[in-house]
Amino acid sequence: MLRLVRVLEEVAEMHLSEGCRLVTRLLSLFMVILWATHLLACLWFAIGTGAPSDTGHRWTDFMGYETQLGGPDFQSLTRFYQYMVSFHWAAGQIALGSIDVAPTNSWERVVFVLAMLFGFLFGSTLVSMLSAAMMDYQMMRKD
Repeated sequence: MLRLVRVLEEVAEMHLSEGCRLVTRLLSLFMVILWATHLLACLWFAIGTGAPSDTGHRWTDFMGYETQLGGPDFQSLTRFYQYMVSFHWAAGQIALGSIDVAPTNSWERVVFVLAMLFGFLFGSTLVSMLSAAMMDYQMMRKD
């Protein structure tokens, strides 16, 4: 996979303008963000549905309006909805935002803390990479 990325970067370097390369770089960063969010969402869902619970509860037991308003159980909802809730949680962790899904046992808390640390490092790296890409673009235009 990395070899393919390297080859594509070389092709882009030879055949694309500076503006197109910047757009390509930004799109690839966006794809990395989506992939990291997907992996974190899958991990969060797996922990919430299959990991041992020392409290007898899981985050899937306390899903916002579903349980508060007497709606359907989270497990009975569609897989797409369950995935989107997990994806929403993961995106919130990467962006260091807040979300109404909270850990309810030790394994979930471990993943939660690690996801927050990952989000902090990932967010800092992303800002740095975007800044560097924009500065490279500005320097190329200046010349």
